[in-house]
Amino acid sequence: NNPDIITTNRVIPKGCVNAVFDEERKTMMEIKALINHKNLAIRKIWRRGVSNELRRLMKGGDGIKGTNTMHPILKCKMPKDKKACFSRWVADIRLQKEEIHRVRMTAAGNFLEGTYSGKTSTETADIETVKVHTNHIISSVGAKCAAVDINNMYLNTILPSLEYMRIHVSMIPDDIRNEYGITDEYVDNKGFVYFEITKAIYGLIQSGALAHADLKQHLAKYDYFPHKRTHGLWYHKTRKTTFTLVVDDFGVSYVDKADALHLEAALKKNYPMTVDWTGDKYIGITLDWNYSKRELRTSMPGYVKEALIEFKHNFIKQQFSASPFRDPVYGRKVQYADVINIPTFTKKQIHLLQRICGKFLYYARAIDSTMMHALNDLASQVTAGTMKTEEAQACFLNYCATNPDASIVYYASDMIIRGDTDAAYLVASKARSRNAAYIFMGNKDRN
Repeated sequence: NNPDIITTNRVIPKGCVNAVFDEERKTMMEIKALINHKNLAIRKIWRRGVSNELRRLMKGGDGIKGTNTMHPILKCKMPKDKKACFSRWVADIRLQKEEIHRVRMTAAGNFLEGTYSGKTSTETADIETVKVHTNHIISSVGAKCAAVDINNMYLNTILPSLEYMRIHVSMIPDDIRNEYGITDEYVDNKGFVYFEITKAIYGLIQSGALAHADLKQHLAKYDYFPHKRTHGLWYHKTRKTTFTLVVDDFGVSYVDKADALHLEAALKKNYPMTVDWTGDKYIGITLDWNYSKRELRTSMPGYVKEALIEFKHNFIKQQFSASPFRDPVYGRKVQYADVINIPTFTKKQIHLLQRICGKFLYYARAIDSTMMHALNDLASQVTAGTMKTEEAQACFLNYCATNPDASIVYYASDMIIRGDTDAAYLVASKARSRNAAYIFMGNKDRN
């Protein structure tokens, strides 16, 4: 009955995803490895996290407030016209959160596609909207930023129709089984325990839209409305407060702190939430505000280094271009395209390239746009990779290792859209050229 023990002689299924970097072993580790870590202290932290998450999703206990999102049922009690999706486990380290070592369980809602006919899309801010909004803050005299986080926002929303999920018994600690009376009777012949879901748990295709609709209805009572043309950008009817919304994270711009406190009070009426008045962390980005100089530096410290460790990249030499450079041949009348080789990538190589593109895409969009063209080229070759693709992949990772700590500096401006454009001739595969633009907010006087 020790709450720090999860029996290790059971097989933990593949639903356990999202790794964190382990300083002791210098590698990325998923929740399965973390709850069986050789370091007892680390093992206790993550095993406690699993128990806390299950308590949070059920009735609570041991100091954890429950949300009554789900409860265990016998398999025979599940309606015959319903499917049970799998669970997915996410381990993360979030320094800006109250619970730093976070374990989250989500529903594999993609297995339920076709069973829900309502709205599933959510109006959330994209990275470009966030960039423009932070630029607006530093460019507005007296404006400051605060970061607001609603705790378990989705779990405050009631589902219009019950859903079901199954969790392998290996991921249910003994203390949870004892607290909630999950006896062997609840475990089917494949080792799964079934749960009835009553609230919008993360992962269900309808959860985001339902939770967003509830939030929109609640904030309308206090005169906060989403912008009609820009998803994820909100404003107040009479106050100067504006904010971007990404799932349950708010990036708030305010001049008078009373206005920000008004938003905080409005949210607290219906949601448990926290406010970081420094505004130095938002959607994984570090924001270093210098209000006196009216400058902002954004970065994602450690992100690239951890990614390179995750991909076990062997850094060979410094690389100052994100993609291989080809010397131009001047004076040639005819320039021939490269011969296209037969794809040679194995499934393992394809999967690695997909992971690399997925890992660095957000970082490139948020911080280091010099990576974008290389990622675009690599992504276009995922299913047709050759030796040249492998060389380009190594070149890209060497570039990341050479430049691991990029940052963007925003200066106060007149917020006039400016752009620099250029093109390169026959630099892409299949005899294609490339054009690109760098868009930024500048002043009325270009000088």
